[in-house]
Amino acid sequence: MFSSLLSRFSGLVRQSFSQWIRQQDFRFTVAVTTLGSWIQTLVGVVLVLLALEYIPFLQKHVGIRFFPAFWYFMPAFLSGSLIHIQKKIPPHHLPVYTLGTSAGAYFFCCALMILSKPVGLQSFGTLYLFSAGFYGWLLRMRTKTPFPVFSLLVGTGASLLIGPTQEYLAFMLVMFPASLLVHFLLGEGRYHLDLQEREKERFRDTVFAQIQFEQSSQVSALREKLADVLGTIHDVNNHLQAAVLSSSVLSLTAAKQLPSSLKETFDDLDGAVNRATDLMASLHQEQRQERLQTRELLGSDLSRVIQESITNVRNLYSHVEFQTDLPKSLPSIALIGGEKTLYRILENLLLNACQGKDGKRGASVICVRLRTEEHTLVLEVLDNGEGLPGFLLENGVTSLVSTKDSTGLGLYTVDRLARANGGSIELNNQESSGAWIKIFLQFIEPEAATE
Repeated sequence: MFSSLLSRFSGLVRQSFSQWIRQQDFRFTVAVTTLGSWIQTLVGVVLVLLALEYIPFLQKHVGIRFFPAFWYFMPAFLSGSLIHIQKKIPPHHLPVYTLGTSAGAYFFCCALMILSKPVGLQSFGTLYLFSAGFYGWLLRMRTKTPFPVFSLLVGTGASLLIGPTQEYLAFMLVMFPASLLVHFLLGEGRYHLDLQEREKERFRDTVFAQIQFEQSSQVSALREKLADVLGTIHDVNNHLQAAVLSSSVLSLTAAKQLPSSLKETFDDLDGAVNRATDLMASLHQEQRQERLQTRELLGSDLSRVIQESITNVRNLYSHVEFQTDLPKSLPSIALIGGEKTLYRILENLLLNACQGKDGKRGASVICVRLRTEEHTLVLEVLDNGEGLPGFLLENGVTSLVSTKDSTGLGLYTVDRLARANGGSIELNNQESSGAWIKIFLQFIEPEAATE
């Protein structure tokens, strides 16, 4: 019984830890842990400690010596340096390294409070409170994912080994609970802010997809009209060709048999007919090129875009295994929005597979396939999750339907982007388990792309 409880507890801890990793903003974490920012922090700490020792006014009221204080800065310095010593740290590992750095920062703040006089105790207490708020905000401290609080406990607890004063202990009886409260409040606030920002981003994608879809529908109607016009142009052009031949014959005849005044008239007629023919040919060519006017060709970039999309999602779901089946040679496709559209299509599909129906029970293995079928490029995403619900398989993506507790923007965005580019989406479940989604996109023949 004890082993089963322990196994269940460890499973809950792993699940909570994975959820905490997915909550992180890796781009911002990378930005604040660059070598340049770390050197600036180190230089700033050294300058402040030198000022505290060598400026008489500060030394009198704060009373901190440089070398003892800098010695207690070593844990934060070493843990921060470890990030830069390690080469090519995966982005989803950075929050773990940052926990060590934050513990060192808390320890350093506590050491400064212990070493300083009462005035310095209050000043560095404010710095301690600020650090708790900053790391709670940076690392998304929440009651469901309380891992950042361990760095606060470790850093503060380690300061007891220094030999704290009575004033320090009394001060920390107030400051530590306040720091915990700020830690939780800012972390929880940042988490909900992130949720709103992600939802806004997905909503913007959906609006963009809907606009593309509506514009594509209007263009399709215009193309039908254009086909009639081009047919008429073709017939007119045939008659003009006959007129050109006749006018040329008349011009040659006039040059031999008619007076010079009539000859000039026939020459003008011949020139006017030729100009009309050139105008019709130019109009026909412009209308043929208009189809590719707002689109961006993607050829060899397809594999790169797919791999980068998988990398972005893998950073959020490091426990998921991603597999690819991509041909060596790929055709060219023309998409409105180019690479960005393909990113949106693929990342929405991958995120849906990773999150699952309730946002927790997602797939553990996802396969991305790419193949050609006649003049169609087929993008397939298969997973071993719980599959798509029956109503979605029966009705398709007709509105903002959701496979989990959300607004359902993901599949709707994919559907609209595919349709706006002349493609379609097919929803299936595999016989064993998991979803099987196909995206069909028309590709462009090389000669058509260069016309």
